[in-house]
Amino acid sequence: MERSDVDASLDFERPEDDVEYVDVNHNLERKFGLRIRHLRTSVDLSQEELAFRSGLHRNYISDVERGRRNISLRALDKLARGLGIELRDLF
Repeated sequence: MERSDVDASLDFERPEDDVEYVDVNHNLERKFGLRIRHLRTSVDLSQEELAFRSGLHRNYISDVERGRRNISLRALDKLARGLGIELRDLF
C-alpha cells in the first residue's frame, strides 16, 4: 500500500454540523439523579438528612441528584439504606 492509500484509509466521514450529540452517560446519570431526588422528597428528607442517614456528604448527594457523579455500588447501597428502601427500589 502506498503512503497516500494509508492516509486515505484513515479518513473518516465528518458528521454534519447541525447534528446534535447526546452524552448518553450524562443523560443516564441525570435520570438516575432525578430518581434519587424523587425518592428523597417523597419521604420528605432534605439532602442534609439523607446524607447523614446514608453516611455520605451533602454535596455528594447534590452532585448525584444533578447527574454530576458516576455513583459507585457502595454509594448506591448507602443511599438505599439512607432512604430505608431495598437497593433494587432505587431503579
